[in-house]
Amino acid sequence: MTKILTGKLLAATAFATMLAAGPVLAQDATTPPATDTPPAAAPATPATPADPAVPPAAGDPAAPAEVMPGTDAQAPATTDTDTATTTAVPTERFVTQQSTTDWLASNMVGSSVYDPNDENIGDINDLVTEESGQVKAVVIGVGGFLGIGEKDVAVNIDEISRTTDADGNNKFVLQTTKEELENAPEFKTLADLESETSAPASTGTGTGTGTTAPAGQM
Repeated sequence: MTKILTGKLLAATAFATMLAAGPVLAQDATTPPATDTPPAAAPATPATPADPAVPPAAGDPAAPAEVMPGTDAQAPATTDTDTATTTAVPTERFVTQQSTTDWLASNMVGSSVYDPNDENIGDINDLVTEESGQVKAVVIGVGGFLGIGEKDVAVNIDEISRTTDADGNNKFVLQTTKEELENAPEFKTLADLESETSAPASTGTGTGTGTTAPAGQM
């Protein structure tokens, strides 16, 4: 009897041990043995191309500048110097120096005028210029003495020629004579004409109170 109980007890103990060792045996059966060979590297994942619709991040130096619709992508940025306007001054507005063929009015007025025989026939008193500024005539004072009784005669500027004397001074020559100038019509300015127009006309009536003698008493 005792042997039978002992045998049952051993059998129960062995069965319980098998149940407890079942999961361990199952894990050992499915787990592969460890090896020294490293696992193969996974293939590199290709970079995802950037979405063209997504604008580049701000502050990226490689990113192109944003182009607004309707503008030229290659147009340079506008600066203050680009927008400034420079007014060009026409060069013909200014004369920087006197040429050898230019006449100065200051050198002409007061100068003596000579005839072809080198005789002094008058002095230049003034110049007459057109509205455009071009000299039209030379006013020469002739006759008189020390300006008293002198008459102004205007001569066309083309009739006057300029030369130089032995000292290198300007000399003005007129192809005429002193007698012809003295007999030429007098030149009158607008002031002269206005003064003549405003002067009262002479009536020719005397202030005497004489009476006419009766007939037969003459």
